[in-house]
Formats: sequence, structure tokens, C-alpha cells
Amino acid sequence: MGSWGALELGLLLCAVCGAAGELHTLRYFQTAMTDPGPELPWFFEVGYVDGEIFMHYNSTGRRYVPRTEWIKAPGAVDP
Repeated sequence: MGSWGALELGLLLCAVCGAAGELHTLRYFQTAMTDPGPELPWFFEVGYVDGEIFMHYNSTGRRYVPRTEWIKAPGAVDP
């Protein structure tokens, strides 16, 4: 899961989503290619919370990129 631990992400979801009595889904879709061609990533990952993309990662950029405002907020996650 890269630089974010499952526990840290779970705590973040509870704090941001108010998950006291609500059920949420957390899914990651990962794609790897054996020979992607020039300038295409070997690996790509997209994270979803309740069907909304909240982050993506690829092997070319080598960093997780936030895709929602709640995770971009200052202090939301520790890089």
C-alpha cells in the first residue's frame, strides 16, 4: 500500500467521513504490464472510497497523488 499504512488510512476515513455508524468501502485496483511501451507506466494503482477516486499512483511518477479535496487538505495525511 505504499507510504500509507492501512491503519493510518482507516483512521483518516473515520475522521473525515464520520464513520461512527456508517459502512464504507475501500478498494484498490492495480494494473501491471509486462511490456508497456515507451513512456507508459509498468504499474498503475487507483484507490476508491465509496466508489469515489481518492488517489492514484503510477510507476513513472513514483508517488501517490491525491484526487479529492478531503485528502488534499493540510494535515489530512502525512506524506
